[in-house]
Amino acid sequence: MTHLHVLNGDATLEIFEQTNLPGNKMVWREVLSEGRVPETIGAETFWEVRSSFFESFFEAEEGKYHKLTIEEFEKVESFSQYDEITLWFEYDLFCQLNMMALLSWFARQHLGNIQLSLVCIGEIPGYERLVGLGEIPSNLYPELFEKRQSLTKEDLDFAEEFWAVFSSDNPTRLRDLAETYSNRFPYLPAAVYAHLQRFPSTNNGLNVIENKMMHIVHSGVGDSKKIVGKLLREDNAFGFGDWQYFKYLENLYPLMQDDEGLQLNALGEKVLNGQEDFVKWAEHDYYWGGTHFKSFRWDEKQQKLIRTEDKNDKT
Repeated sequence: MTHLHVLNGDATLEIFEQTNLPGNKMVWREVLSEGRVPETIGAETFWEVRSSFFESFFEAEEGKYHKLTIEEFEKVESFSQYDEITLWFEYDLFCQLNMMALLSWFARQHLGNIQLSLVCIGEIPGYERLVGLGEIPSNLYPELFEKRQSLTKEDLDFAEEFWAVFSSDNPTRLRDLAETYSNRFPYLPAAVYAHLQRFPSTNNGLNVIENKMMHIVHSGVGDSKKIVGKLLREDNAFGFGDWQYFKYLENLYPLMQDDEGLQLNALGEKVLNGQEDFVKWAEHDYYWGGTHFKSFRWDEKQQKLIRTEDKNDKT
C-alpha cells in the first residue's frame, strides 16, 4: 500500500523521520493565516499572489518560495500514485487554516478509491495543555497514525465552503460554519475565534495581538525579543512563528518611540486608553484571506465582527 504523509512543518518532519511509519512525505510550508489568499489553491494566480506576499512580508529571497513551497506541493499534485494520503496538523489557527486550504484543494480533485485521512492533535493524554506535533516524542506518532480520522466527501465539501468564505471579502460566516461542523473538526471553532479577534477592536482599533503587545510595552518591557518571546510562550491559539509577531510589532511603531528600548509615545498612550483609534494612524496595508483589515471591527461586547460601515467608520 503506497502512502503519502502531508506534514504541517519542518519541525514535524524532523520528528516524523525518527518513526518507522512507511510512506513518502511532503511539508506544507504555507502561512495562509497571513496576507491575501486567493480562493483556488494551486492555481497560477494563487502562487503568484502568495510568492509576492512571501517576498514582501517575510523578506524571502526571490525563488525561495517556489523551491520550498510550490515544488513541494507537486508531491501532493501527484496524489494519484498513492493508495492513502494522511494529513498531519495541529489545533492552532496557523495549522487549521493550512489544513482547510489543503482539504478544499482535495475537494476539487477526482480521488477515486484513494483514502484521505487526518491526524489532528491538541489534547494528548499526559499533557495538561494543548500540544503540537513538534512538542511530542516520535514514539507517540504510530499510535496517532493508527487512530487517524478517515475523511469523507462531506468533510471535503465543508472545507471547500469554509475556504470560500475565508478567502472572500466577508468572513462573518466563519464562526457559525466552524461551530456547525465541530464534531468533525473540533479545534476549528477556537481557531476561527482567534482569527476574528485579529480585526481592529471597536474600542481603540488595536487587535488582540497588538493590544497585548501594547500592554507589555506599557508595563516596561522595551526589548522587542522579550516582547515577542512572551507572546510565543502565551499565545498558543495562533501558532505563529517569531517573524509574524515581529511584523505585528513593527506595525505598532507609529505608537512607540525607541529610547533605549521601546516605549509608548503620547499617541500610543491615547490609543491604549481608548482615546484614539489606531486604525486612523496605521501605516500598513493588510489582508487576512480575502478581507482587508479595515473592512471589519471586532466588537468585544457583542463577540462578533461588525462591518466598518455599520458603525459609520470611514477610515
